[in-house]
Amino acid sequence: MKNWKISTVSFIAAAVLAVSGCGATGSGSSSSSESGLTTVTINQAVKTLSYLPLYVAQDKGYFKAEGIDIKLDTGGSGSAAFSAVLGGSADFSIQDPVFSPKSHMSGGDGVIVSAVMNAPAESTLSGKAAPR
Repeated sequence: MKNWKISTVSFIAAAVLAVSGCGATGSGSSSSSESGLTTVTINQAVKTLSYLPLYVAQDKGYFKAEGIDIKLDTGGSGSAAFSAVLGGSADFSIQDPVFSPKSHMSGGDGVIVSAVMNAPAESTLSGKAAPR
């Protein structure tokens, strides 16, 4: 439970810093709404229980308490979610962290700001490792 709280707080802090302009260089899609909240678009690779801390934080109002209105989009894959940030239609993406180093290998500037789930995602089938 403690790791979940730390991950959620880390994600909120990273989102607040990025939205406030500290070190942000991308065009992004964040904007201020009439309610005084800053709208931040997060493109998730897929809808999965691995991102449960994000969904709980949104449902419990943690983002709104920090002045952030979250808009969740689903890309359908990690590369689509990462591309949404590169293309400016999302402020953040959630997917496999391998896309940030891949970005650097191609001359990009992708940065990992937080872990949503502080554990490896593993697939199992009947108690055995899933076939590859």
